[in-house]
Amino acid sequence: MSLVLLLFLGLAAVLIGLILSYGAWIMTWWIMDHWTEAARVKIRAERLRRDAEAYARAAATAQQANRARARRARIRVGEVFDLDGKRIALTLDQLSTFRTRCCLELDLNPSTSWSEIRQQWRRRSMAWHPDHGGSLDVWLRKQRAYEALAQLNRWQSNQPH
Repeated sequence: MSLVLLLFLGLAAVLIGLILSYGAWIMTWWIMDHWTEAARVKIRAERLRRDAEAYARAAATAQQANRARARRARIRVGEVFDLDGKRIALTLDQLSTFRTRCCLELDLNPSTSWSEIRQQWRRRSMAWHPDHGGSLDVWLRKQRAYEALAQLNRWQSNQPH
């Protein structure tokens, strides 16, 4: 009987060892899963924080650009006659558009330099002049465009660099 008892006790010890090792494995798995989930939560929180900071930086940059654009729109550079003979006040934002309109009126590329504009005016102006068969309305528009470009060039040359 003692042999059966020893055998039974040995089997019970093996079973208890298996149960304990299984329990230890389950406990280890639970702890690792808990730590992994905590790490995932920290990573998600860090990503959200970084995204929020990037969004805040982008919003601040856009806000600065909008403020600068609004300031530029309010800064008056001076007054010129437009192509229809009306006196207009130009802001910094309107300068390039107005210059482009004047260059196109003279059939020139908007990126043309002032010396090239002056040279082309001297070559072409007689073809537009009313004394040489041109229309008075066309001549006045071309002359106003040239004079406006001359004024813009004077403003630009007087600005400190």
